[in-house]
Amino acid sequence: MLWRTWVCPRDSGAFPLPLRRITPESQRVSDLPLEHQLAREVQERTSPRKIPRVSGFEVFGKTVPVAINNGDFYDAIGVMPRDNQKGFVWDSADEVKHMVLLLGDATGHGMAAALMATELRALIRASIRLGVFHRDLTRMMNAQLVEDLAESHFVTLLMGRLVAEEALFRWVSFGQGPVWFYRASSREVLNLKPHMPPLGIIPELGDYTPSETRFEPGDILLAVSDGFPETMNSRQELMGEAPLRSLLRDRADQPLADISSAFWDAAGAYQGDQPLQDDRSFLIVRRLFD
Repeated sequence: MLWRTWVCPRDSGAFPLPLRRITPESQRVSDLPLEHQLAREVQERTSPRKIPRVSGFEVFGKTVPVAINNGDFYDAIGVMPRDNQKGFVWDSADEVKHMVLLLGDATGHGMAAALMATELRALIRASIRLGVFHRDLTRMMNAQLVEDLAESHFVTLLMGRLVAEEALFRWVSFGQGPVWFYRASSREVLNLKPHMPPLGIIPELGDYTPSETRFEPGDILLAVSDGFPETMNSRQELMGEAPLRSLLRDRADQPLADISSAFWDAAGAYQGDQPLQDDRSFLIVRRLFD
């Protein structure tokens, strides 16, 4: 989240459950009040369960909260053009030609941030099912968040559509970063900057022009939440973006899940015995070689 410093004026036990293996994580969850457990379960059930295939591309996402509930989210939703109308609508096929990609980060972490993130993601998914045009959707999202959020709260968001046949990603960023684009031919990592301020700050967003990023074989687009570059060590020094960009360049040929693991390992090693300070999310897209 690039806009952290932005200042805005203004046991029931009634039903038997199947036995589960007890792990440290499940024990930590079971020690929480019931409403927190239910909130976590709702949020987990609304997270992507399966990412559709996209011809010529591979897509991978992961998110890990600092607390029980998550203020970050990502999504990968298959869509198809509407008949005789502008815009796109949900496509539930296993393999799709168009995919909406999202990575968002609500202010802070914990329950309050999780509620913001869950609201926005649900609003986007419902709008896609209804075939809402993206400019109408962003105006609606922003207006709803301005109305709902407390002062100085906001949500950053990367939102775009991957077009498989054109090897094109058409996208807009509302304060979300970092977003990097790796060029396989030159091994260069480009920084893709936001177009607009975060959602929920100003009543009227104004107009914007989405960017178009074209993929050649081996090219990668990677979006991470600020929980990675803002990882802090024992000397209270931030990790920053430079080592993460180098890591992407060095691991670009590896499986996407391995690249993700390398990012979590690097952040964990830098953090050492310091407590995790923020949620971490990771969304990566790579064009395959023919």
